[in-house]
Amino acid sequence: MPELANGSVEIIAVAREPGLLAKVAVRSRVRGINAVAVCIGWGGLRIADVEKRLCGEHVSIIAYDSDTARYVINALGIKSAIAEVINPEQRRIRVYVNPDDYARALGKVGHNLRLVRQLTSCSIHIRTATGANRAPMVAPPGSCPRSQ
Repeated sequence: MPELANGSVEIIAVAREPGLLAKVAVRSRVRGINAVAVCIGWGGLRIADVEKRLCGEHVSIIAYDSDTARYVINALGIKSAIAEVINPEQRRIRVYVNPDDYARALGKVGHNLRLVRQLTSCSIHIRTATGANRAPMVAPPGSCPRSQ
C-alpha cells in the first residue's frame, strides 16, 4: 500500500492466529487520512487482497488510540462496551459488555479476546454490564509483555 510505504499510515501492532484471524492496529500520521479506511480500501478490495494472500485468514483493521481504554474497545469491535483502566502500570483493563455481546467479545474458542490481549499488551477482564454470573476472563501472569 502506498500509504504504508510513504509513512502516512503506520502499523502500530499486529496480532495473529495464523490461518484463522489477524488484527492489525493502524494510525494515520497525516491529518485528514483515515488509516482504517485506507487499509481496507474501496469496497474492501485492499483487505480482500491481503486475506487472499494469507489463504483466507480473516484480517481486522483496528484504529489505534493512545487512550488504552478506547484502544481496547476498538480492538474488541464492540462499540457499546465500556472499558476502565484498573491499573495503568500493569495495563489491567476491565471491560463491561452487554450480555448479548459477551460471546462476541470472547470470540469463537476465545480467539477474539486472545488477539485483543496480544494486540494491546493488556490484561483484560471481560464482564457483562449486568454482572451476570460470569467469571471474568483474566490473562495469565506475564501475558502483558509491555507492562513488565
